[in-house]
Amino acid sequence: MKLENESDGVSNLTFVLVLAFFVIALIAFVFSLIYFEILAKPTGYAAYSGYVNLTINTLISLNVTNNTVNWGAGMVDQGATNATLITHGGKIGTVSDGNWSGTNALGLFIENVGNINCSVALQSGKNATGFLGGTAPEYQWNISNAHAGACGAWGELTSKDKFANVNFTAAATVCNKLTFLSGKRGIYIDFRLVVPIDVNATIASSTVQADTITINGNSAV
Repeated sequence: MKLENESDGVSNLTFVLVLAFFVIALIAFVFSLIYFEILAKPTGYAAYSGYVNLTINTLISLNVTNNTVNWGAGMVDQGATNATLITHGGKIGTVSDGNWSGTNALGLFIENVGNINCSVALQSGKNATGFLGGTAPEYQWNISNAHAGACGAWGELTSKDKFANVNFTAAATVCNKLTFLSGKRGIYIDFRLVVPIDVNATIASSTVQADTITINGNSAV
């Protein structure tokens, strides 16, 4: 009887061990399924991505306000050999040895209203002789920042913050990089005219003397 009981005990123990092994294997199998179905899936789906595409068109656009410098009618003072007329940005122009008015003689104000930095090139239609005539006439311009740092890279340095003879044979790049940021994007073109007393000897009296300034904006250099 003792031997039979021991045999039954061994059988019961074997059954328990087999059952435990089966339970452990089942648990491992379940965890494997959970891993591959839940944890491994995101890695397997990495190739499926979403995209947002946007194309922004670039625009170069220059806005010119105070686009006319108008000195009105006047003449050189008696006894003077010439008169000098100068614009001063957004302030009224000044006249010496002449009776023209500076009230409507403001510098040209150029703003980059596009969405990228740009360069600015200028060309006049006439030189001093063609515009004024007479003895030793002068026709000059001066390029300066209306907003601090507006032009980040100057071009023709001879006309930066000082007067230089206008360019009429070809366009001159006066600013290589005019910013487009609001409140920081404006520059002035000021003018200095020296009108000789004998201007009317070569240009008819009582006619309007005028010139056209061509302003071009291109990609920043």
